[in-house]
Amino acid sequence: MGEVKVSVIIPIYNVEKYIAECVESVQKQTLKEIEIICVNDGCSDISMQIVETMASEDKRINIINKMNGGASSARNAGLEETKGEYIYFLDSDDYIMPETLENLYSQAMENNLDCIYFDAIAFFETEEVKNDNIEYESYYVRKEDYPDTYDGMELFYQMLINDDFKVSPWLQLIKSDVLKCNNIIFYNGIIHEDNLFSFQVITCSHRVMYKKKAYYMRRVREGSVMTTKQPIKSAYGYYICITEIVDMLAKRQFSKHEMIVIEQFLSSLQTTAMNAMNEKIGYYDIFEVLEGYPVQHIIGFILWVYETQKRVQEEERVLQEENERLKNSISYKLGACFKIHND
Repeated sequence: MGEVKVSVIIPIYNVEKYIAECVESVQKQTLKEIEIICVNDGCSDISMQIVETMASEDKRINIINKMNGGASSARNAGLEETKGEYIYFLDSDDYIMPETLENLYSQAMENNLDCIYFDAIAFFETEEVKNDNIEYESYYVRKEDYPDTYDGMELFYQMLINDDFKVSPWLQLIKSDVLKCNNIIFYNGIIHEDNLFSFQVITCSHRVMYKKKAYYMRRVREGSVMTTKQPIKSAYGYYICITEIVDMLAKRQFSKHEMIVIEQFLSSLQTTAMNAMNEKIGYYDIFEVLEGYPVQHIIGFILWVYETQKRVQEEERVLQEENERLKNSISYKLGACFKIHND
């Protein structure tokens, strides 16, 4: 096959309705020097039969079979087999435009980039799914433009303050050396692991760009991780990402300005985690849902939830007292004005 410019990793689990369209979108790329790594994450439907038929006609398709372990373990298994200069992750129920890899690779090579970011268009499987998830309609299109070449931390800061930082791994083409030299892989066994992965990538990158174009087609459907409510697992995933980033801070030197940016990101993760846990959930519920997870992590998570909830309650109490004080002050002033007027 010769030199591989881009390795495309597709984790596959029971997506027989979508996998052909997904893989075909990679086969039809105008950039031909690619490899397509399809990771069978323990499928129980006919997804892999479809892929095997496609692989028999396209030698660029490499199939890896493994026991079911989730998207992170599947992506990591794919990473171990890559030969490309750049890595691209594609979800198996989505697809990409034909010019995607050629345009991104050319831009990356021309500017010696560690990573290049871009946008996506969300489309909905049914009107009901659209009504229930309308927030995704414009979510994957960044509001601002970032036209220059940046250090990773600089672009991270600019996107963060504009609420434009998207953690989806399929919205970035990454130089293979960035992942290898910094030992960046996906954290196994949690959801929302993209937050940790994308944070590591952008903070370890020194030359990054953003292409204001939607190359990716994101399918929003019933039964996917993004549309299934899992409050405890969601909060736990964010908690693990936070603790891993904090551990990372102890091992790497960041400037004072960079630390302010990182603390802002950690704060947003914590807020999102607590919003996921806004229902009344007992500690026994947590143990039940997280059965089989490392006990020390579960206990740490419970303590973190307790301390965070206590702090949030205290902040709400202070805010309520301040509102009452302000309301009483306004009432007093209005009363005084009426008294003067009546006199």
